[in-house]
Amino acid sequence: MSHTTPTHWQKTLQQIDTMLQEHVLLWQAEHARDHREAQSQSRYASLFEALRRLSDDDVWQLQGDDLALLNTLRPHFSSARDIARLIHVPGAEALSAVEPPPGLPGKKWQQVQAFLNGLLPRQQRAVEWCSGKGLIGEALCLPPFLSPELSIEGLDIDEHLVSAGNQRAQKYQQPRRLHQCDIFSRASEQWLSPAHTVFALHACGGLHQHLLERGCEQGVAQILLSPCCYHRFVDHYVPLSAQLKASPLAPSTNDLRLAVRQTATARQGEREARRQLQLWHLATKQFAARRGVAMSNYRSLPHSAAKRGFDYFLAQQLDANRLPNKLVGDGERKELLDDAERLLCDQERRELAAMMFRRLLELRCVLDSVVYLEEHGYTVALDRFCSPQLSPRNLRIHAWRGASAIGGI
Repeated sequence: MSHTTPTHWQKTLQQIDTMLQEHVLLWQAEHARDHREAQSQSRYASLFEALRRLSDDDVWQLQGDDLALLNTLRPHFSSARDIARLIHVPGAEALSAVEPPPGLPGKKWQQVQAFLNGLLPRQQRAVEWCSGKGLIGEALCLPPFLSPELSIEGLDIDEHLVSAGNQRAQKYQQPRRLHQCDIFSRASEQWLSPAHTVFALHACGGLHQHLLERGCEQGVAQILLSPCCYHRFVDHYVPLSAQLKASPLAPSTNDLRLAVRQTATARQGEREARRQLQLWHLATKQFAARRGVAMSNYRSLPHSAAKRGFDYFLAQQLDANRLPNKLVGDGERKELLDDAERLLCDQERRELAAMMFRRLLELRCVLDSVVYLEEHGYTVALDRFCSPQLSPRNLRIHAWRGASAIGGI
């Protein structure tokens, strides 16, 4: 795991913040909606021209590969080289695939194994934050982690997941226990003390921010965290570190959605269905514009709706807005879908301009946590614990106080 001096992360965070400020017109949600202002600036002319020339196959591939995207656009956007440098985080040694225990999903188990890679726990009390059914706790109950002195507990608000996890622990005689607990309540603090090591794999936005705030306050011995979905459980995003609180850049909760816009783990069928629904959404907006009607409510539909055709999708959206269902003739349907296809092709290419900054924006959030922990006396290491194909949210923060760190990381 990569451990460096505090000034390293502070300097990197400052460089990332400066880069995001310089090119805010490309990535911030209010500007990226149509990129009108960015496209009017001569410094971005070559970039947008290059994006327009991309084939559909190029777009499809670049949507899921940050480095390929930056390398492709580097001749037309000079900052791409610096972005690629700033988003580089050392990776941990890859693990061979491990067969999961009975009844557990293979991919999630591989993520857990990678997250714990290199771990030799020295703390006697382990807590899994936002545990779900407690997969980390289950992994800690197995070699090479299990020891007679290790106490393993998990916290989650979902009583059904907690019950299922405890039933599984009893069935397989695992020395662990889950507790139903609202992470945001003061009750969670009884599991945060200088005797605890806290594990949090893919803890969303406000949930991991709360862990860091309360953990620092209570003096938790160690934290092993992989953050996720930075926009969730946050009404108004506020950074934790004093360094970023002083920054003039203030990304909104909506802006942070860009940080997790990654398709590396989506199946081809899922991506195709998502695109089909996007296309129909644009066609529906064209339908409403032609008739001069307002449609402010759009019903979210599952990917399976892509198999039911545009007429079904349109009927669902009309119903959501309490408008009468009007049949669309073959000629108009073709016009609507052709127009929507042109709009979507343009949108997809422009979105790549914003996607160049998605990992940079994610690292701004992650390094905010790293610097915050350093500001509170922790030694902190950061690395990538798995490939983006296993999980795009693959950044791992390890923080500890004193010399007694988790062994091997």
